[in-house]
Amino acid sequence: MMIGLVVSDPPTPYPYYDHHDESTNSPTPFPYNSQSPNLVAKGRKKSPPPPPSKLPPPPPPVVHFDFFKLVERWPKTFCFTKTCRTDIQQKFVIHGLWPTIKAPSGSQPEDCEEVKGVNFYMFDSKVYYQLQKEWPSLIYNNRQKEEDNTFWTQQWRKHGTCSSIKLEDYFKLTLDIHKRTILKDVLQKKSIKPDEKNSLPRENIFDAIKEAIEGKNPEILCVEYKNKSYVKEIRMCLDKTKDHKYMDCPRKYVNCPTNVYFP
Repeated sequence: MMIGLVVSDPPTPYPYYDHHDESTNSPTPFPYNSQSPNLVAKGRKKSPPPPPSKLPPPPPPVVHFDFFKLVERWPKTFCFTKTCRTDIQQKFVIHGLWPTIKAPSGSQPEDCEEVKGVNFYMFDSKVYYQLQKEWPSLIYNNRQKEEDNTFWTQQWRKHGTCSSIKLEDYFKLTLDIHKRTILKDVLQKKSIKPDEKNSLPRENIFDAIKEAIEGKNPEILCVEYKNKSYVKEIRMCLDKTKDHKYMDCPRKYVNCPTNVYFP
């Protein structure tokens, strides 16, 4: 008698799933414990999607202006009517670098871009140190670094955003131009020293600075205090070329009588 044997298919080592490979359009097996993106083991969470890539900051807006005006102020005069910090040396410090339109009044475009806040601590450490030394806020504040940052932010918002220059480059350029001509040294070479008691002809200060900036006319701003006229700011004008050469300022004096005090 013949006995028939029934042979079953061999057991499948892993369960397979109908996953189609796009290149062959045929089923492609993979094990359950594979790292397929469509399968997540029980108790495990899907990885979060990668963060979106950061876009570079937009270029600064292009604003029409004719030249730059570097404005430097004399602390003693400024502090006649302000509560000032006491750790500032008596030397000319930066007020700002102002894009200016060539006109009789020399007006400035202002607030050309919205500014919510600036983190100056992200600047190169050498640049930040020079800002503290050469471009300080003169106003006293028990949080002096915050006061400085507020002052720099104001200058950037009001004038820097109109310069067509990137943020840190604007401050670097201002510091570089400031270093060209140390105004206190220029005046001392002509025997012009701080003197609160005796006035001097305004032309003495004007001519000394003019000689130091390649024969170009500066602009001197004076203010009246207790019936005397004091030098408050010296302004030097520069063109928009790559080298930012000195040029004549449209005005020579602002509120300066014939004789002034340099306290």
